[in-house]
Amino acid sequence: MLFEQQGSKFKPFCYYTTLILQVSQQVKFPREFVKFLHKAGIPLGSVLRRNRLFHLTGVSAISAPRYDATSRPQAMSDTPEHSNGVITTQCKYIRLRRIGLADLNNLPYIPSESHCKPRPVAFRIPKSVHVRTYPDYVILNRCTGSCTANQETQHCAVTAQDAINVKIFEIVGDQPYITNTVIYNHTACGCDCITKESDCDPQKQTWNENTCGCDCIASANSCAANQKLDDKKCVCKCNEAEKHCDHVHKVWDTTNCGCHCKAILQDHCAAQNQLINSTTCECNSVHA
Repeated sequence: MLFEQQGSKFKPFCYYTTLILQVSQQVKFPREFVKFLHKAGIPLGSVLRRNRLFHLTGVSAISAPRYDATSRPQAMSDTPEHSNGVITTQCKYIRLRRIGLADLNNLPYIPSESHCKPRPVAFRIPKSVHVRTYPDYVILNRCTGSCTANQETQHCAVTAQDAINVKIFEIVGDQPYITNTVIYNHTACGCDCITKESDCDPQKQTWNENTCGCDCIASANSCAANQKLDDKKCVCKCNEAEKHCDHVHKVWDTTNCGCHCKAILQDHCAAQNQLINSTTCECNSVHA
């Protein structure tokens, strides 16, 4: 249903969007979470609705703009009267009333994203079997955290580190020793591709640093009409699934995408300088 006012049409969606803005301002979602939803193509409103963060109890009539000598036209204002300060360009003249919000104290807590950076962790000192050491663990910075924009293709990796010489007290059997060992403290981190260029098959693929993946050298146009390109293996595959061949001498041919005479029979006919009958799989004379 459309609300009409002085020839202009306002959809209920306009009120709905305004309400979502008001609720989201009070919930205060982390900025990274909102960006994450946007990248995933999930509207914030659907998150609010799915989790029942609010309900609707009514909406007032649309406030009409006034044109008189004592006040400027309301059309020039971004926030009309009785709007409670919540308005968007598309939602002018909307006045909210009797909005039923859920108890904000019971809203779910969504923590902020832990971005990729060096963080102190307990690092276990490398040691041989049957050797006791002191200390067993030391605190070192390690690169951990999220690469929010590309979770599926990137991970947090070290880009710079410092070598630290430490003395370790070791006990081998019943003999104590003091040894020197080198451990590394991460000082800088960055988001790096999970898949590496070395993972690409140079015969079939090229490295794409923008997508952190291996692109096929061949294109879909290189496949036959009854085939499609497998983007993972970069080979042409049949459009239809493999079928059982009723003829005893035929097997499914993934190259031609159909039932064909067995290769051993084709080789047998070729060795006798004969042609194979594609229907019966029998050898026929070339001059037959």
